[in-house]
Amino acid sequence: MSASACATESSGHESSRHRTSRSLISGLELLRQFTPEQPERGISELALAMGVSRPTAHRYAATCLELGYLEQVRTRRYRLTRRAAEPGMTTLDDRRYSRALHSGLAILACFTPERALLGSTEIAQLLGMSVATTRRFVVTLAEVGYLERDPSSKYRLSLQAIDLGIAGWPGVEE
Repeated sequence: MSASACATESSGHESSRHRTSRSLISGLELLRQFTPEQPERGISELALAMGVSRPTAHRYAATCLELGYLEQVRTRRYRLTRRAAEPGMTTLDDRRYSRALHSGLAILACFTPERALLGSTEIAQLLGMSVATTRRFVVTLAEVGYLERDPSSKYRLSLQAIDLGIAGWPGVEE
């Protein structure tokens, strides 16, 4: 599946292959499968819900497990860890998926009550990323519903992002 097809399927919006990160979309989609109603999920459930093969779902889950965003609670069952709601600035391995997921979560972590509206340039400065790369991630996060664009062309967290657990971050009120 192409990045634009993945973005269209996830958000209902067409997107350009140059503007979205398929790995970021897949990583966030995996994390979204964990809900208060279903706090534990198995690989088969994740694969079915995401429309991917079991090996692909396992690879995404193994990456999130390795990064500390998931924990294994029973044989082949996973749940979110607190870290999924508190993205840190840890050193990650070389895999593109890990870097993309980390970058997306770091962007979401930039939004605080004091910084509720941010533009791509401001986020790039906060994270030390290039503006072009930051814009690509911000557009992807908006297309999948984690950010909303303000009339001033700045972005804010969406309710979907808050549902993911960002409201549990220290200092963020629900």
